[in-house]
This record gives sequence, structure tokens and C-alpha cells, in this order.
Amino acid sequence: MITKEKQVDSCLEYICNQGCQAVTQIIQQLEQGQIIDIIEPLNPEQRTNLLQELKSIMAVYGGSCTDSPKIYSGKTFQVFKTLEGF
Repeated sequence: MITKEKQVDSCLEYICNQGCQAVTQIIQQLEQGQIIDIIEPLNPEQRTNLLQELKSIMAVYGGSCTDSPKIYSGKTFQVFKTLEGF
């Protein structure tokens, strides 16, 4: 069984692997309260945590997908070919 924290991490990794523009769009959808497929299994607290993590990650780009990251700190994400539990 996948843990609740692992669910958030798996969603985060999947979303980040979609690229900067997709992450920006997903942030906007989450801010509007939209429930997209990838986050459907998450409870409201997990969704809030996911949104905060996505915003933190994108903050290193200065709000633009064309900017290079300004810092290299925080979580390091491994690329997974499949996500268990989805």
C-alpha cells in the first residue's frame, strides 16, 4: 500500500516531469479548485501540500518557464517510469 506522503511525492514527480508549462497550468488549475485526474486520490490537505510544493519548485524559475533555475536546493526528484497506486 502506498503511504499518503508517497502519494503526494508521486504526484509531484509526475507533474514535474511534464515540464514547466504544464506545471504552471496545473498550479493555476489547483488554485482555481479544479480537481484534475492525477490529484483525485489526494485528500484536501494533500492537495494543499502539493500546490505549495509546486509553487516552491517553480519559484526558482522566477515566474517564467524560460528562466534558468536560480538555486539548486530543496527536494531532488528521481524520475520514475511508472507510478504505483494510480
